[in-house]
Amino acid sequence: MHGNAVKLCITAPPVDDKANGAVIVFLSKLFGLPKSALQIKTGRQGRNKQILISNFSLMQAQKALADAMQ
Repeated sequence: MHGNAVKLCITAPPVDDKANGAVIVFLSKLFGLPKSALQIKTGRQGRNKQILISNFSLMQAQKALADAMQ
């Protein structure tokens, strides 16, 4: 955690949308969701991104994040 955000270390280069794709792949695996359930709402061209997750509650996301950090 980084304040109110989750900090990820993605090694894909920020070229041809590869880094954004890597973020979506990482989060889809973390949450056990298809990639199509996640979309970058803001920050496609920057470091700070907001991700919109379809059909997934805040409680489910918090639990998945807590489990991943153990």
